[in-house]
Amino acid sequence: MPEFELIWNDETLKPEEFEGFFVGWENPPSPEVAYRAFKGASEYCLARIDGKLVGFITVFTDGFYIAYIPLLEVRPEYQRRGIGKALVRAAVERYKDFYKLDVLCDLRSVLFYQQLGFQWVSGATLVNTGRQSTGKT
Repeated sequence: MPEFELIWNDETLKPEEFEGFFVGWENPPSPEVAYRAFKGASEYCLARIDGKLVGFITVFTDGFYIAYIPLLEVRPEYQRRGIGKALVRAAVERYKDFYKLDVLCDLRSVLFYQQLGFQWVSGATLVNTGRQSTGKT
């Protein structure tokens, strides 16, 4: 397998690069909506192989105290190669001096994050899957 490189806040990112992501989502966002979400994030890190976008993580933060990971995606054909773990580790390293780094995930993903040092906590969220594909405010 070719090596992947991680790039923070890559300004060369284009909407069409999001084709092939969000597999299994009830209402996956279009590449244009995904691109808008990226541009609204505080920061993002891309995983590329030979220039091709194969994974990404986004982070929202207040800049000094708390950071939150809303999106982590790896193209299905590149999963189970350590790319997702590398993206999370890159975020953990980047925000290591913050009070906390949060991620809200479904139960299927909890073990993945626990393997990377995250702790299970209780919480609540309001999810509107009808807006998952549109990004409307």
